[in-house]
Amino acid sequence: MPAIKEIDRVSFPDEQQYPDGLYDSLLSAGPLRAVVAEDTGAVAGYALLDYDSQPVRIRSIAVAPKQRNKGCGSALLQRLVQTHDALELLVEKDNSRAIRLYERLGFVFVERAEDGDPSTGSLRDRLRMTRIIR
Repeated sequence: MPAIKEIDRVSFPDEQQYPDGLYDSLLSAGPLRAVVAEDTGAVAGYALLDYDSQPVRIRSIAVAPKQRNKGCGSALLQRLVQTHDALELLVEKDNSRAIRLYERLGFVFVERAEDGDPSTGSLRDRLRMTRIIR
């Protein structure tokens, strides 16, 4: 868990990071699971998957700074695509690099989605994308 937390800390602003309790729940057999990519025994990247959501939702995906631009994120996503019939994710609408990667792997735009807490003004305009094999 410490390696995943550290990747999260350096990859996302504070308001987009998950609380420690969420990471601790990954150690149980609950609906939220972590998939990690390793390089020489060290965690190079991770994806958090929510199996309570249908289709399975990728809640978060990130790669360690030293592993970026080496294909780690692509390999991680390709593995998820190979092992799941359907996946869903939300992506920041201005994250064109990630959107291109998702589209290359068969994800398609479904709808715009607001994510966050309107009472605090922290709404984020995101795109919902899915990949379904039939």
